[in-house]
Amino acid sequence: MLTFEDAVKYHKELWGWLAENPYADKHDWPKWGGEENIDARGHCFFCEYDYQRSIKNNDEEDSCIYCPAIFKTLEGISTGNVDYCLGGLFKKWILTKNRQERAALAAQIRDLPTREVE
Repeated sequence: MLTFEDAVKYHKELWGWLAENPYADKHDWPKWGGEENIDARGHCFFCEYDYQRSIKNNDEEDSCIYCPAIFKTLEGISTGNVDYCLGGLFKKWILTKNRQERAALAAQIRDLPTREVE
């Protein structure tokens, strides 16, 4: 089970790496698998944490209610999809081709505030 602390730690490591490697994608992160056997749903530690907590609490999967990140919620957009994710930052990161903009978005995602430990 992924702890809250590990979800935040790995999230920051992944998105820090992406800020330094703006042409890379999440699945390119060198720490996937390997010695620590790191893995996450959708290559997102916050999604993995949300999913595990939802299952544990018998809540609806992909609801984003346990996502550790604090972000602006988007009206009229369903939770659990790319448009909603991290207040739209993730979708912007996916769609941009500009290296500087991609690095800046990755840094914004890395630096999102997180909720208190549950």
